[in-house]
Amino acid sequence: MQRYIVQLLEDLAEARLRVAADLEAQPREHLWISEEDEAAQAPGRDLEAWTGIGREALPPQELLDDAQVLLLLNALVALLDAANCLFVMQFSVPPRVQYEAIRLNFRQRVKLQVYHMGFFDHCGPDTEHQRCALGAWCHCAYFEELFAGFVHEDLTPEEERRRRLAVEIEYLKRKHGDRWMRYYPYHLDPDHDDAYGNPSTTGGRTTITTRMTGGGADRYGLRLTPLRLPILLTASRWMTIRYFTGRCKFPRAIVGTSPGVRRVFKTDR
Repeated sequence: MQRYIVQLLEDLAEARLRVAADLEAQPREHLWISEEDEAAQAPGRDLEAWTGIGREALPPQELLDDAQVLLLLNALVALLDAANCLFVMQFSVPPRVQYEAIRLNFRQRVKLQVYHMGFFDHCGPDTEHQRCALGAWCHCAYFEELFAGFVHEDLTPEEERRRRLAVEIEYLKRKHGDRWMRYYPYHLDPDHDDAYGNPSTTGGRTTITTRMTGGGADRYGLRLTPLRLPILLTASRWMTIRYFTGRCKFPRAIVGTSPGVRRVFKTDR
């Protein structure tokens, strides 16, 4: 098995270089194009055919030891990054579970996007919660539970900020466990504003969610980004960032707010 793993790692490395060159050669006809328009216009490729790596070439995780799982997982993540088909975990997931999520879903069609990030689907359309490859670490189930108590309501800017603080803290506790205070979102906590009422610039990440379509014009989901960077909020005190979970069934979502529209929405079950 070890000799096969070595050869497979070499194949993955060669595929990464080939895919990166192919994506770099794609024409760039626009100075800027919206994410929706690029997704509609970008050519598609079958991931297996494009990379030359078939799903059957990836051994089931039960045949691998821990070191082999990590080697293959890192190589696959690097390959997907090169293909601009990012594999994103929003909280800690065991390496074996991550590897199986990629292996089982490697047979999918991806877009050759050069202006916006693309994402690897953790599961197929209409997959029931916790029946995907992530199992107990199902992202869709987690975020549905996190936002279960939200209702349609008008919020003042102060109430909206408190709401965002509560959501961020819940997320950080899930992602970082006992270490969550290291990432405390001071910029969302009014108790840490300066003397002029400006948000703190110490630490913190935003976890504002936005609307997306998935599987149909009236479907909603969560879209999460792999980038979780400290952000200095502007005077308007708002920022919208997209996060990604995949295409599982996700009946509810929160629609990100702007200075003029401060509402939280929940779709029907």
